[in-house]
Amino acid sequence: MIESAIRRLRAQGLDEHHVEASLKMLIKKWYQSDEKLTPAEIRQILKEQLVKSLNPNRFQSEIIQKKFVMLVGSTGVGKTTTLAKLAGRAVLEEAKKVAFLTADTFRIAAIDQLRTYADILNVPIEVAYSAEDFRRQLAGLKAYDCVFIDTAGRNFQDKK
Repeated sequence: MIESAIRRLRAQGLDEHHVEASLKMLIKKWYQSDEKLTPAEIRQILKEQLVKSLNPNRFQSEIIQKKFVMLVGSTGVGKTTTLAKLAGRAVLEEAKKVAFLTADTFRIAAIDQLRTYADILNVPIEVAYSAEDFRRQLAGLKAYDCVFIDTAGRNFQDKK
C-alpha cells in the first residue's frame, strides 16, 4: 500500500525530496500503527504531511516583481482572468500603480472584458491594434509599477 502511494506521488510530479520525506514519515506511521493502516488512512496522512510541508511565507511575497507581465497561450485558458487577478492583488494588496495593455483585438468582447476589470480596479487600459501601437503605448506606460499585457489566444496546431 505504501509503495502504491509513493508511486502515485511520483506519477503526479512531486519533487523527489518531498517523496522521500513522505516515505520516511509513512514508514514511521506504519510501524506506529502495528502495520494496520488502511489505504484511506495512508492518503489522509500523506495529505496532512503535504499541507504541512507547504511554506505559507511563499504566498506572502510580492506577487509580481517584473515591470511588464505578458501572458500568452491557447484560446480559452484564462489569460485575461489571470491577468485581472494578478493586477487585483498588485493594486489591492501591494498598492502598486498598474495598467493594462491588450493586444487581443481578435476575440469578440476581449477589450470589453479587460476594460471591466480595469474599471473595477480603477486603472488605465490601452489597446494595441498594431505592432507600432504596441510599442508606442508600452513606452507611454513606463511610469507604472507594473503593466499587465493581454494577448490573443492562439491554437498551437495552427502553422501560421
